[in-house]
Amino acid sequence: MGKKEDGRVRQWFVGVYGSLRRDQHNHGYMQGEFVQNDVINGRLGKIAVKDGFLPAIRLDGDTEYVDVEIFRVSLDELELLDRFEHNNRVYKRKLVRPYYFDGRIWVYEYMFEKYIVFEGKR
Repeated sequence: MGKKEDGRVRQWFVGVYGSLRRDQHNHGYMQGEFVQNDVINGRLGKIAVKDGFLPAIRLDGDTEYVDVEIFRVSLDELELLDRFEHNNRVYKRKLVRPYYFDGRIWVYEYMFEKYIVFEGKR
C-alpha cells in the first residue's frame, strides 16, 4: 500500500454489487479484505454480453437501494480493479456514501445507461 508523507498507510474502500461479490464467479479478482455489507442508493440492472448478462448499476436518484460488499484495498488492488472494470471506458469509478459505513467508498458505475435492462419500479 502507498504511504502518506506522515508514514500512515493509504487505503481505499470499494463497494461491489455484482460478479466481484464473495459468492460470485469473478470474486478471485477481488484481492482486498472484506469489511462489511452495506447499502447504497442506485438502480441495479443488467447488460447483455456474449455469455449471458452482467450486473450494471446507475448511481442516479435516491429512491432505490443496492446491496454492496465493502472491501479494503491497496492502490495496486484498486488499479487492478480499474483494469478489470475497464475504468473510464465501460465503467466509471465514483465515490459514494453508503448508509452504515463511516466514510465514502468507490463503486463502478456502468457508463451507458441505454444498454441496461432494469427490472421493477422506476
